[in-house]
Amino acid sequence: MGYLKILKASAGSGKTYNLTAEYLNLIEHNKEAFRHVLAVTFTNKATEEMKRRVIEELFRRSASNPVARERLIGILHNFSSFNISTIDRFFQQTMRAFAREIGKSGSYNIELDDDLVISEAIDLMIQELDLSENEELLEWLIQFSSDSIEDEKSWDVRGGINTLAKNMFKESFKVVKGEFDGETLTKKTLRGYIDDLDQVIKIYEGEVTEITKEVISTLDKYGLRSDSFKGGNRSSKIKFYDKIANSDFSVAPEYLLSLTEDFGNWYANSIVKSDPLLFNAIESAYRESLLELVTRTVQLQERWIERNSAQLVRNNIYTLGILIDINNKVQKYSKESNILLLSETTEILNNIIDGSDTPFIYEKIGTRYDHFMLDEFQDTSLMQWNNFKPLIKNSVASGNLNLLVGDIKQSIYRWRGSEWTLLNTGIYNDFSSDQIEERPLDENWRSFENIVEFNNRFFSYAAERCDILLGEEINTARSIYSDSQQSVCNVNKGREGHVKVKFIDNEDKKWKESVLEELPSQITALLESGFLYSDIAILVRANKEGVMVVNKLIESGFPVVSNESLLVSSSSGVRKIISLLRYVNNPEDPINATIAEFEGVREIPVGEIIRLPLYEMCERVIELLPGGVNQSEYPYIQGFMDAVSEYLTNKKPDLNSFLEWFDTKWDKLSLASPDEQNAIRVMTVHKSKGLGMKAVIVPFFDIALDHAKGPTIWCKPDRKPFNTIPYLPVAYKKDLSMTIFAKDYLQEREKAFIDNLNIAYVAFTRAKQELIIYSPGTSLSDGKDKGKIPNTLSGIMYDFLSEQLDENLEFNMGNWSEVKTENHVNRIIYEDPYISVTPGTRLRLALKAGEFFDKESKRNYGVIMHNILAGVYTEEDLPACVRRAVTAGELRADEEEDVTSHLSSLLSGVRDRHWFDATYRIYNELEILNPGGEVSRPDRVLIDKEKAIVIDFKFGDIKKSTYINQVAGYVGQVEKITGTPVQGYLWYLESNEVIQVV
Repeated sequence: MGYLKILKASAGSGKTYNLTAEYLNLIEHNKEAFRHVLAVTFTNKATEEMKRRVIEELFRRSASNPVARERLIGILHNFSSFNISTIDRFFQQTMRAFAREIGKSGSYNIELDDDLVISEAIDLMIQELDLSENEELLEWLIQFSSDSIEDEKSWDVRGGINTLAKNMFKESFKVVKGEFDGETLTKKTLRGYIDDLDQVIKIYEGEVTEITKEVISTLDKYGLRSDSFKGGNRSSKIKFYDKIANSDFSVAPEYLLSLTEDFGNWYANSIVKSDPLLFNAIESAYRESLLELVTRTVQLQERWIERNSAQLVRNNIYTLGILIDINNKVQKYSKESNILLLSETTEILNNIIDGSDTPFIYEKIGTRYDHFMLDEFQDTSLMQWNNFKPLIKNSVASGNLNLLVGDIKQSIYRWRGSEWTLLNTGIYNDFSSDQIEERPLDENWRSFENIVEFNNRFFSYAAERCDILLGEEINTARSIYSDSQQSVCNVNKGREGHVKVKFIDNEDKKWKESVLEELPSQITALLESGFLYSDIAILVRANKEGVMVVNKLIESGFPVVSNESLLVSSSSGVRKIISLLRYVNNPEDPINATIAEFEGVREIPVGEIIRLPLYEMCERVIELLPGGVNQSEYPYIQGFMDAVSEYLTNKKPDLNSFLEWFDTKWDKLSLASPDEQNAIRVMTVHKSKGLGMKAVIVPFFDIALDHAKGPTIWCKPDRKPFNTIPYLPVAYKKDLSMTIFAKDYLQEREKAFIDNLNIAYVAFTRAKQELIIYSPGTSLSDGKDKGKIPNTLSGIMYDFLSEQLDENLEFNMGNWSEVKTENHVNRIIYEDPYISVTPGTRLRLALKAGEFFDKESKRNYGVIMHNILAGVYTEEDLPACVRRAVTAGELRADEEEDVTSHLSSLLSGVRDRHWFDATYRIYNELEILNPGGEVSRPDRVLIDKEKAIVIDFKFGDIKKSTYINQVAGYVGQVEKITGTPVQGYLWYLESNEVIQVV
């Protein structure tokens, strides 16, 4: 019987090792099995890592295990069938098979740039606004612009629409957009919907206003005011009606509930004796009508909730119409351009696979998979899972093993569509219990003892606090973190490690500045303990925090590698190029002219440059940079030109469009990070996932549990008139708890708590030996707030450690690590000069034959002859090798016969030595790897059972003693390899002289 194995892999538990082991088990008993196993990861880096692990392990085993050798040879000889790939690559391969079903030709292009397509769609939408059928859209846009102005945002509708349109590529929208048909969001239906919402608002406000009039009349009759009742001027509940009289409907009617339960809640006990007349007036008014009026008011609670809901929906309903229209424009642009957005692949495939038989899918893609292995399952989206689910169900039903690997505690990409609830509950609803085998990986192979112990204790405590904040009956966080308790692997037992948590005074709200001042001394202390710069990683939550850290470290003289420091736009040279391009694009703009002059460029030949193609235009501008390009700028200039080249592959080639594109991409274009550089790494927590570092510093640990800025959530209304539209976009905020969308709000709040707790977990579990955390001080455990649970993780940590802090608000667990200093050799990073080649001379035919008999170019002559002889194994090979030289442009066609004759006579002169027949096994240009990584390459090595011969060709007239030493070195190396006697020869072909060296 087939089954689904689930590995719950906590941080540092050897996930990749176990994945590799499971893969090798699957392919062990059948040499063709690897063709029918699909292992899916989320990144190219993870894919290459798993491939490398599989190959290395098979190679290691192959020395003593013939089966492993056979499997290794099978994979290497059929590498294209070695199916370990990213999820996007697998989906793309499948999509190609369904090109006809999605209305595309087989040659469609994949578009990665969502922003570009959004921009084109918005342009198309605005261009068509004058059409009669778009009158309603124009009204929506005007309303959208008016709302932006009222919210003190920009009136520029384009920027707001661009932000709104990005919701289209979120899976939450893709899941619901199929519910909207052509009749749902016309001007007529939308206007009618708004009228229905207005009616809901009007009903509540009208009823509660009428009750308020009666309450005020009764109060006047008995000479009472709202502050005559219990609570007085500060907290009298009757003030509810004062608010209604002033058209303030924000207070819930159930605020008055206590007044319906006990007459004693209407008056202060002291007035019974001190002011009996007031007491009698209150009692009379209560008995006459106030109790009945307040009871009627409380009964309006549900209508108040609906009124709030209607108000909330009404303020956002226009955005839905705009979003649907932009989506239609995106589809139109994609069809006309024959492109498919990478972000839409999952959705389209979901529509195709839905309801399809698994054999039909395999028939279309041309491959059958018996086993599926899904890595990082906690980051899988609902649509992605729905695409895999029928395939895995079929595999299980066929009696095969499948594997899911994941850890909910490391799910930090929900904003990108991942859905950790699949691993928490969803998978158990899709498969029966007898089809699932679950195994936790709870042994930590990364971190030392104290770090493991600290994380075990803190996250159990924090999960409990989260659940209490979410509600008395909530157990989600505790359930997820129930498997957070890890043991230390045997290798790390006895290695204590060290944790430091320091709380910084935050009275003046400048605690981050204090951390930045302390950071250099903390790093210095780590260096003095033997850590290298490259052993230290600083993890931040947001890029702007990373910029603060990078600037401080650079100012303090520390080497740093970060996304921010490697941004192409961080180069002053690139910024100058962009400034000059702006001037070329619009020289009449005085700002552009001033900037060009400031950059030191006095005269720019705009007329000449503007006529050039975009790439050549940039090249020409680089030539005009005053003083040329500094050496440190070379990589950034080259990176910028690579970006220009990539832009030109499928985008408008005009300068204005390029500048617009660059303005949207400047903060994303970066150079590849040199991993081997000895420098401190500064990165976001999201970028650090999957990595392990010896020393981790978390400088700004101040994570709120709830959303700082709420996302748009799509809610399905459950009552009239709201459910006339199937799904509604609602901005997440606390007010939702008092609407018909309260359940959606609470679900999103719960997920937000888990997301933010997971971010802390990922950050803290990166550390191997040192974990250093800085957090703002808090007073939540003191005074009036004592006993209150903080709504930030920093506050929860303060409560957790409060009794263990010293006088400096510092906690230490273990002693500072001492690291044995290793000799670290920085990888040499070559900064080749950026060379700009004049257009027109960039390409030319490689006709090298003119140099063949040029006695002033002996080096070229020797290279060509070497290339020819490198392909000659026996004399019969010579004509074909000369022909290849002619085809490659190294020889002219009229020289082919002379060269063939010349070399043939040389080979015949050594025929009695058997160097160019089948007497020996022949190795031309044999590469020999020496200790230390140096490579030797003798021209020709001949080997039989009794001896070996090394021959080195020389085509010059000069005979150097170093040549003899070189051949002697080759002889010694070959002798070590073969274990037989070796002869060495120098053959000067110009004079046809053979010299035996050994």
